[in-house]
Amino acid sequence: MPAHIRAAQQAIQAAKGHVHLKGSSMDKITSVVIPLGFTVAAMGLLTKGLDDLSWGKNRKEGF
Repeated sequence: MPAHIRAAQQAIQAAKGHVHLKGSSMDKITSVVIPLGFTVAAMGLLTKGLDDLSWGKNRKEGF
């Protein structure tokens, strides 16, 4: 492992308390946009599932 990576890891591990992201645009994508996308997709699937359950749609015969 390169020395600069090892030094950065040791500095982060030695830090007391919380370690914050730098605040670049890539940090916002990984910490805000992706979880928000997962949340929106999950809420859409949940809404569709509840709608299907309430109206009896998408039933398989024999169950």
